Amino acid sequence: MSSCSCGYDLPDVYRATRPVARVAHRCYECDGPIRPGERYERVGALFDGEWSTYRTCYHCLGIRDLVDVSSCCFCWLHGSMLEDVLNELDENGYKMPGLGMAVGRLMVEARREKRGESCQK
Repeated sequence: MSSCSCGYDLPDVYRATRPVARVAHRCYECDGPIRPGERYERVGALFDGEWSTYRTCYHCLGIRDLVDVSSCCFCWLHGSMLEDVLNELDENGYKMPGLGMAVGRLMVEARREKRGESCQK
């Protein structure tokens, strides 16, 4: 039995897909670009009779997926996922050696790409 319980309200409908962008979008998490040709997550969710759409870039997906598989209970909300990742590392990072470094590297890579920089020479 899991002791995991998240305090967030669940949507009535939640549909996540990972299409390839045909036009430019902005990531709902980091506000970075999602360029045409890049894969991203698109979520349609129905909360209290109102539809919302969330688009997440592959950098933020990588961070979320890494923490999600490494943690026994990782609760996050669209729009605050990066903050929720940092909270999870603060609270439970000691149980997951090396995860903080891996997440930090992915965050630096995402910032560099957002600014148009490259760590490749």
